[in-house]
Amino acid sequence: MYVEKPLDASYLSAAELVAEAQKLQMPLFAAYYRRAMPYFTFIKDYIDSGKGGKPISVLLTYCRPTEKGHGWHMNPAISGGGLFHDVACHELDALDYLLGPVEKVCGAHSRGEESPADDMISGQLTFQNGVQGVALFNYHSFHTVDEIVIEMEKASIRFSCFQNTPVEIVSSEGTETREFSQLAHVQQPMIQNVVDALLGKAEAISTGISALRTQRVMALLTDEKMD
Repeated sequence: MYVEKPLDASYLSAAELVAEAQKLQMPLFAAYYRRAMPYFTFIKDYIDSGKGGKPISVLLTYCRPTEKGHGWHMNPAISGGGLFHDVACHELDALDYLLGPVEKVCGAHSRGEESPADDMISGQLTFQNGVQGVALFNYHSFHTVDEIVIEMEKASIRFSCFQNTPVEIVSSEGTETREFSQLAHVQQPMIQNVVDALLGKAEAISTGISALRTQRVMALLTDEKMD
C-alpha cells in the first residue's frame, strides 16, 4: 500500500494505520519520495562515506509568505495542521533519512491573529546518533528561505529541500558544488524502489515505520495528543 504523506492527519491515526498494516502483513510505503531522488541520495552517500567526518549538527530554516486566503493547506480539518503538516513533513523526513531517527524533541508553536493553524514552529532535535539540530518553520514571512546546513567534523553541506539549489560542500580542501536536473516525474525513483521492494530486489527506503517517526516529531513539535 502506497500512502501519500504524511501518513495521516494525526500521530494516533497514523500509528493505527501502521499497526493495522503489520497485523495484515501488508507492505506499507509512504510517499516521501525525496528519499529516492538523486539530489538527496548524493547527500546521504557523502555523509555515509565518512569523507566529511561524523555529522555534528544540523540547522533547518524554512520561511515562506502567507498564502492569500490561507488556502486549503492552512485548514487543519483538511491538512491536519496547516502548512507545517503538509510541507514540513518532507523536510523532517529528509533529516530522518540523512541523519537517522530523532530521539528527543523540544518545540514551540504559535499562530498569527488571522491564521487558522500554527504558522510559526521551532524546535530542538536530538538524533539517536548524537547529532544536535535546530529547526525553524515560518509560514508568515515576507520572503522565502529554504535551507538546510549539516555541519560535520571536516566539512559542511548546504542544500535545499524544495528549490533544487546546487548542493554545496565546504571543507579545508575548498568548496564543491553539485547541480542536479529537475526530474520529469519526481516520484518515479521512489515508485521504482517500491516495485523493487515488492519483488524482493531492494530494501524499501520509505516505509510506514519511517514515516511514523516523522509523524512523531511533528506531533512533539506542536504538542499534539499522542495517547
